[in-house]
Amino acid sequence: MVRALLWGVGIITVIYLLVNLAYLRGLGLEAMGQSEVVASDLIRRILGEGGARFISLLIVISALGAINACIFTGARTNYALGQDFPMFGFLGKWQDRQKGRRTHRFFSEPSP
Repeated sequence: MVRALLWGVGIITVIYLLVNLAYLRGLGLEAMGQSEVVASDLIRRILGEGGARFISLLIVISALGAINACIFTGARTNYALGQDFPMFGFLGKWQDRQKGRRTHRFFSEPSP
């Protein structure tokens, strides 16, 4: 399992470095500094406006996926924290929907 984790981190690191190298070679350092959306600007230079819209759509889908993951994992980790540590016990209580909403959970989770 450790080998798989190391390979995974290594592959992601190499992809990250290659993408940033493509940004540098495609736009240059000054254009990257002035850009608000570097990926979109690079693809706009290569494929035109349609490519820029497609990359922007991919960024939106990725952000929605990250928000979804934060909601699911945030609720579980806060619940486990409340179960394990008495000081945070209010996070580890589960209520039925008929009894009311768990507002304490919403105030304790960070916003993405």
